[in-house]
Amino acid sequence: MRQHHPTPDKLGRLLLAENVASVSHRYPHHRADELPGPWPPYWLVSEAGEGGYHFRQQPYNLTAVEGLKAVACYAYQSCEHPEWRESPAHAFCQSLEKALIAALPGMDVAQWCWDAAAVAAGASSAS
Repeated sequence: MRQHHPTPDKLGRLLLAENVASVSHRYPHHRADELPGPWPPYWLVSEAGEGGYHFRQQPYNLTAVEGLKAVACYAYQSCEHPEWRESPAHAFCQSLEKALIAALPGMDVAQWCWDAAAVAAGASSAS
């Protein structure tokens, strides 16, 4: 079965919409153009369909640790509403976290299961 991968613009819009839903839940008496955040509010789309999120390639790549911190920050900002846990954005964050953890230096060679023999071997190699 072929897996569908959204474009960077679509993925960004999905993540942004989840974040706006969270902030809107936290600040229910604010209109979309009054929500806390950057100004002008780049998440707004005009009636003509202009504006909104558009992916821009950055001039650097994050490390796995920086990526994990970015995912944690995003999740912290986006988890305020009751639908977060079942959202595609939450599922994406969990998947990305797993991929980033797997990319940490040493993860591919670290001991998988720590039974008594592995503990003894680790203790003797540390000496």
